[in-house]
This record gives sequence, C-alpha cells and structure tokens, in this order.
Amino acid sequence: MPTKKEQANKQIAAKATEPSSVSDLLRHAYVITDGCVRFEQFKRLFAAAGLDPLPKVWNACTLPGHGALGCSISHYSLVRHALEEDLPMLVVFEDDAVPVDGAAEKLAEAIRARQPDALCLSLGWNYDSDPDKGADRGAKRKVYGSQAYALFGRKAYEAYIETYEKHGCEADAVLGLMSGSAMAPENLFAQYSPVKSIHSPGGWTAEAEIEKAVNAEAGSRLSKARAELAKMQAEKAVHVAWCIDVQGQGAAQFADQLYVSVKSVRDTRAPGDSVIAHVCYANVSVELMERLHALERDGFKVATRHITDRDLAYWQQFTKHDPRSAARPWGGIVFARLWLPLLLPNVEKCVYLDADTMCRAPISELFSKPLPEGKWLGMDMGSVPEYGYNSGVMLMDFAAMRADKTLYQRLGEFMQKNTRSFYCPDQTTINRFFADRIAEIGREWNYPPTPGVADPAMAAAKLWHFYNGTQKPYRIAGDDFGRALVAWNNQLQGD
Repeated sequence: MPTKKEQANKQIAAKATEPSSVSDLLRHAYVITDGCVRFEQFKRLFAAAGLDPLPKVWNACTLPGHGALGCSISHYSLVRHALEEDLPMLVVFEDDAVPVDGAAEKLAEAIRARQPDALCLSLGWNYDSDPDKGADRGAKRKVYGSQAYALFGRKAYEAYIETYEKHGCEADAVLGLMSGSAMAPENLFAQYSPVKSIHSPGGWTAEAEIEKAVNAEAGSRLSKARAELAKMQAEKAVHVAWCIDVQGQGAAQFADQLYVSVKSVRDTRAPGDSVIAHVCYANVSVELMERLHALERDGFKVATRHITDRDLAYWQQFTKHDPRSAARPWGGIVFARLWLPLLLPNVEKCVYLDADTMCRAPISELFSKPLPEGKWLGMDMGSVPEYGYNSGVMLMDFAAMRADKTLYQRLGEFMQKNTRSFYCPDQTTINRFFADRIAEIGREWNYPPTPGVADPAMAAAKLWHFYNGTQKPYRIAGDDFGRALVAWNNQLQGD
C-alpha cells in the first residue's frame, strides 16, 4: 500500500507529464541571470517568440574568475529549490538562450513527444568537435546544452542532484551524465556568448557584443534582435539612470528608496513620453529586481546594467583609506555615476538620480533642458555651500563626455592623487574635476525637504531629494514630515 507521500509524488509526476499549454509549462520556468545586458536581450527575444509568461528570475551565483563554477552552482541551487518546493516540473533557461522561430509551438510539441521515462529533456544543444581523434577529427557533434532544459518531477530533481554531487561538473555535463536525459528533436534554444571589456589600464570601456549563433535559424533571430535594438536606440526616449549597491546595514531601506524613486518617475510622465529607466546595480535581490520590472508599462521600460565586483573594487580604492571611513563608510558604487557614459554606451544624454529622490513633475522637462555650450553637467548647489553642487541629481551630456578621449585617463589620475582625502568623495571630485563643465539647473529640480518647516518652495518643487542630513522619510517615526512623508508612503504602498 503506497504512503500518502508516495501517492502525492505520483500525482505530481502525472501532472508534470501533461502540461495543458506552453503557458502552463512556463509557470514552472526560471531564468538564471545576474540582470546584465543578456537578460534584457533574453526578455526581448522571449516576447518576440510568442512565449508567455516570462520565466521567474533566479539569481546567478557570481564567482569572480570562476564563471563556470558559479553557473553550475546556480543550476544546482535551482534544482534543489524545485525539490524542496515539490514543483511538478522545472524548466530552466540561462539568460543567453535564443529561441528559434516558432519556438512556442515547437516547445509544446517537444514536450508532448517526449518519452514517458525521460526525466530530462534538453531544449537546446551545442556543437562540439574533437580535433584530435581519427575519423571524428574536426567533425561537429551535438552535445547537451544547459541553456534550456526541462526536468520532470521529483525523481528527475533527485537524479540531477545525485549526478552533480557525484561528479561536481558543469551544468551541461550533468545533463549528459544523468540517466533519463534526452534531446528535443529540434534545437529550440541556441546559445550566444557576450564579450565584455570593463576596465583597462588606459581607461574604461564598456561594451557587449553578441557572437555568431550556432545555427542559422538562431542567427536569423539574432539579426532581427539587432535591428530591434538599433530601432530602439534611434527613437527619441527620455533616459534616467540610478546606481545602487543594495547590501549590508540598511539594505531594505535602500531597496525601498530605489523602488519609490523609479516609480515616481513612471507615475509623473507626461502623456506621450517614452522613458527608459536604467538601473545600474550590484548586489540586489531577486525580489527587488522583480518589483522594478513589474513597474514597466507602455512608454516606460526598466533596463538593468550589472556592475561587477571588479568595477566596485576599482572605485573602492579611492575611499577605503579615508581615516574617517569608520564613522561614515563610502562604497565604491558612489563613483559609478561618473562612468555612466561608458556603462550606457548607446545613450547620448541622461538624467542621473540618487535613490533617495522622488520625482513630482515629468522628468522630460529636466531631460529636455539644453546645457550651455561646453557644459557637460547640469546640477544644483547643495544646502551646504562648502560641499558645492549636489551630485544626487545631474543632467549629463554623455556624448560630449565620451568625445573627450582622454577624460577617463585624466579623471583616474585626479582621483588617485586627491579623492581619498575628500569627505564627500564623489561630490567633491565632481565639483573640482568638472568645475568648468557644470551649469545650474535650478533648486526646483533638487529640493531638500526639511521636517517641520512650512516652505512654499517644497510644494512647488519638481523633484524632492532627501539628502538633508539624516532627515529621510523612512527614518522618521510619526507624521511630522508632512506632505513628503505622506507622498513617500503612498508611493511605497501603491501599485
């Protein structure tokens, strides 16, 4: 007589073999990603292929210098999650999976046609060759790819985990060694690889280029994606950027601030505005990433750009020796705003915002302000004059900054020599290094509300920036912050 648990597992296995539709199948799908440019490409290709809903996000494990191991651990942890949650089936995508034409229909057919005893169905394969062995010299052969596959129920999860723990190998090798693995009749999800160069001794560069796909059908889809990207870049859009590292003490507060700031930009758009919100991030949670992407609407897109540990380490060297850092620690992320022209190489002009800002008027009004000739940054003087212009809100001419081919070499030399002694390292660096490149934008675009002060300028301000000491809404108990606190809370609680 089978136990209740065995009966439940049997029911789960039965359900796993009979998804009613592709949508039903994808409700158990995850995409492994660190939120970088590949994830943006994945979402566009996925939607263009008629695949819906978008898989849930599973945070990739990042191990500097050991990318293959980090990827393997990401797959392993996701399969353990499926086992612990008793998912009826699990569909896994890496964020470099490229769906072929007609992928939705072909995916449904592949699942229907699988052998009943197949625990795993590889939905995309790669090509490999052995150049050193006899008749197979240089010949291409299909090998299991981990860019897209499905596992069918508890028995499949256990087989995957057992194989991984026994061999400790890469994700695609685990699929090949598992008993009960099979390949789909067609290659439904090919794989591409990005090539990135972030830091070099002579300065900084940032680029991401898609390599040739492994088959002609996927290559055709990549060509269409490139055309789509070029069209998006040519369209007139308002670009707004944030740089954030959500970790350590106060991480939940930082996440809430960012969410409110991005949402406020969305909710105050003027009719007809097309706005792209660029979130350049390090160390954010899956939950925050999902909350941000859930804000997307027609005319409002969230684009994410991952900032690596190597980037942060380069910037961190300019703050870590400050003798006051124990009392007021600074993270390397504060300098990311200066490298935005390179982190976002296809953007010509942008508004940068700190996370503790709330937009109260269409950001396109600030974006469309012309900067005087020779000026690269539009800023407002901060509340403490000796600290200079406040760096939490900036209108930035990326094209002009990139046109100065020696800019980042000179900036790096300046920072190496001076920045460690600055109490406000990012802001003072901007004020001194870019002294002749700054234009005024007006206090209404960077207004610091003050608790208990009845100021008509506060109600008229187009953007609130809560930089005035420690007086930020999330740190104040009670309702003494008046309209600012009420508005902040409404933003945080709203849809």
